[in-house]
Amino acid sequence: MRKITALLTALVLPLGLAACAGDADDPKLKDVKFETVRDAVCDVALTDDITERPEAYISNTIRLTDGDYDSCYVAGASVGTSIDEFGIFRAKDAAQAAEIEQKLNDYLDGRRDMWIDSYLPEEKPKVTDSEVVSEGLYVCYFILGADVKADAISAFEACFK
Repeated sequence: MRKITALLTALVLPLGLAACAGDADDPKLKDVKFETVRDAVCDVALTDDITERPEAYISNTIRLTDGDYDSCYVAGASVGTSIDEFGIFRAKDAAQAAEIEQKLNDYLDGRRDMWIDSYLPEEKPKVTDSEVVSEGLYVCYFILGADVKADAISAFEACFK
């Protein structure tokens, strides 16, 4: 009986793993270069008032260290009257992508929870409507105005078509 169970497990397990791996032709699983994604999003979202954030910002504020991702680019407003910010992360594998997505959602939830309504009220919709978007191994977050955010998400998604 044990031999039959072991044999059935050995036959069924590869099928389950294949199902989890997804379709190899899925555009989300193609090897899209990090620079391609970064440049596409930056072409839309990067302005003179937004500059790249240092590694210390990513690890101390977002709580992701360089071992938590394969590549990343995070940029934010360099002036105190704007909260514009976005980040692009490439994971090493699907499990790491899920972890990054969770950390970014936690980061955005924290930003929403700490928001003081009297502080730059015109910026509040950016925080309220901030979101995380993922495709394959890539996970991004956007704290931007509605139009710019929509264009940045479209640029991001276009990289995988």
